[in-house]
Amino acid sequence: VLGHWIGPFAAQTSMAMYQYFEQSVGLRLLQAFERRNQHRYRWVVYTRSDLWWKAPHPPLKLFDARGGRDQPGIFVPWGEDYHGLNDRFALMRRSEAEVYFGRWEALVTGQARRYLIYPDNFLRVKWYPPDMSQERFLWLHLMDHGRMVRRFASCAEVALCAPGPMCKRSWWVKEGATSKYPTEFRLAGLLSMESMPAGQESETCLQSMEVLEAQLTRVVTLPSFLDAGEIASIRQLAGEMRSRLKLNASDEARAWQVLFLQMEGLFQARLPELFNKLRQAVLGTDRAHWGLIGGGTCHLRVAEFHTHVGPSKGLPDPHHFDQDSLVTIDVILGMAQDSRGQFEGGCFRTLEVDGGFAEHPVSVGDALLFVSHKYHCVTPVVTGCRQVLVLEFWRGPERCCNHRCETLAGRCMLEPKLKDEVPELKQELKFFIIVVVVVVFVVVFVVVVVVVVVIVVVIVLVVVLVVCLFVCFVCLFVCCCCRCCLFSLLLSCSLLWLFVAVVVVVVAVGVVAVVVVCCCCCSCPGLSSRQRLRLSHTLPLCLFLIVGLALRRLLSPGSTARTR
Repeated sequence: VLGHWIGPFAAQTSMAMYQYFEQSVGLRLLQAFERRNQHRYRWVVYTRSDLWWKAPHPPLKLFDARGGRDQPGIFVPWGEDYHGLNDRFALMRRSEAEVYFGRWEALVTGQARRYLIYPDNFLRVKWYPPDMSQERFLWLHLMDHGRMVRRFASCAEVALCAPGPMCKRSWWVKEGATSKYPTEFRLAGLLSMESMPAGQESETCLQSMEVLEAQLTRVVTLPSFLDAGEIASIRQLAGEMRSRLKLNASDEARAWQVLFLQMEGLFQARLPELFNKLRQAVLGTDRAHWGLIGGGTCHLRVAEFHTHVGPSKGLPDPHHFDQDSLVTIDVILGMAQDSRGQFEGGCFRTLEVDGGFAEHPVSVGDALLFVSHKYHCVTPVVTGCRQVLVLEFWRGPERCCNHRCETLAGRCMLEPKLKDEVPELKQELKFFIIVVVVVVFVVVFVVVVVVVVVIVVVIVLVVVLVVCLFVCFVCLFVCCCCRCCLFSLLLSCSLLWLFVAVVVVVVAVGVVAVVVVCCCCCSCPGLSSRQRLRLSHTLPLCLFLIVGLALRRLLSPGSTARTR
């Protein structure tokens, strides 16, 4: 089996075999310690020693709330999986340790043969690469033992490393830092304590249910959840938003239109009682069936108003799920018949573990609640019009942007400006003013220096020319001495060289002054480190731009003709 999973054997550069063996030794040490102290641990953590924690680890009580204290479970953060499963950190219940740390025994006894040599038969897929990685070996090993792995957002990143073949710079990693795992670096940066509200870092790290586990859950139906008045109020709000927005007029767009009612917080502000009713239904259903939210925070991610007008393709992907959300609620607002009095299609279906589809018949006003990571789809609407309200709740902050937001921490770039962002706007204004002042100063300084140098050059040339002519006249016509004339010429050349040296010194002093001004501006205490970095990049760019425009102006044919 090819791949660096077997290193250092087969000329592979990794030390994977040592890792498998050391995990087995660590498990035996844990078992011996438990026997000696007659105490069995409830939780086991496997981690690298060079992780840099950007946010506190989620408390264990949140993991207990996911499915009960005695339910087995392995929790792994998101990151570079390399067609397998992240093997740099794992939190597991004690009952899972023998399986997680048992890859060495699986190799020695030959149990790993069936899923290492024949992974296609084991997984029934053909789209994985032929080479094996350590991460894929771990995933196949856990799958072979029937273990369900739950994921949560990465709160830590591998410490920065020196540039090399395995540690490269990525353009989207902040300030060009080097990182071996750039995705984990980015995710941990989003959850840094500087960007999250106080007290929410740990809760935000704990994320949605694992996709495989979500398929075991059931859809909950709440019949007659909304009455006619509540449905009318939602339609009225959607109509007002539709009149404000410029919607696509194509046939495909008319067949399926989506309005984001959470834009600018309109849904929460205009219909607070209805929003609270939907939220309480989500919290109560989750508490009774799944325990995903537990005692943590839960905010509205998106509120979508879907309109399917037949013929419409619906939501055909059978493996569609609402990634990174916790619980989704769908409320049927209307199933209107066409001009012929017919309505066909638009059935909500979920893909179950047995490979078949489960249909969930509903009527107007009914609500469907399900785990967001459960596969679901909607059959094509053949005739008629289907309207549904879809709300997703997640661990991230409540969003007011006009799309389905994917920014877990901080402010979304598409959110409207709020009052609490005034300090940030002031910082940006200060940054802009500094750049403008420095650029104006440089332009004025360059213009003044050029004018002064030109005036001085003209004066010196005129004076030197007059003196030389006078000396030559005196020497030739009065004294009849050619030596004096030659001496006057040498003197004039020396004066010219002295003048050139003075000009060079003046220009050097000007450059030093500009550099000093730039350094003082970049060290302004009112700016953040990121703004100072931007300023240090912007000022030289402005200087080069000004010099380039000046040279182009001077060297262009039109300017030469005008100068002549």
